[in-house]
Amino acid sequence: MIDVARIFTTVISTAPWLPEFARAQTDFAAASEGEDVWVAARPTDGICGFISVWRPQSFIHHLYVDPRFHHQGVGTALLASLADWLPAPWTLKCAAANTLAHAFYTARGWRTIDTGVSENGPYFLLEHPGMSTTSSTEQAGNRPLPDTQDGDATAAQG
Repeated sequence: MIDVARIFTTVISTAPWLPEFARAQTDFAAASEGEDVWVAARPTDGICGFISVWRPQSFIHHLYVDPRFHHQGVGTALLASLADWLPAPWTLKCAAANTLAHAFYTARGWRTIDTGVSENGPYFLLEHPGMSTTSSTEQAGNRPLPDTQDGDATAAQG
């Protein structure tokens, strides 16, 4: 889980959409206590990103990708893996100030069902109805990531 904690710390500590006090809260173990954590990894690069889920409510608490792997399908693959192991519908909160993340989710079929304000500022509550994207050759929790110049990668529970 060292790579996951490193990704979490990197993203949180540099997140311009978070207030300064929140950027200092980089303890991944505390932030994800009781959650299922799944990782996306490539054989040559190791862990590229992760998703952390509060399973009883099908709530995605964290989805972060190592900045070196942005725009390579890692986040999309992690979301696609949900169809294999998490009952739908799925929900998540997206900081309103995080316009790139909001655009990422809405482009993938997530819709705003509510808004609110937390200690970190305004947010959108998003929901996705879920759908099966598993082919007959893919196993739940072990989904290949899009092929890149670095080779195959999979999303699997960490």
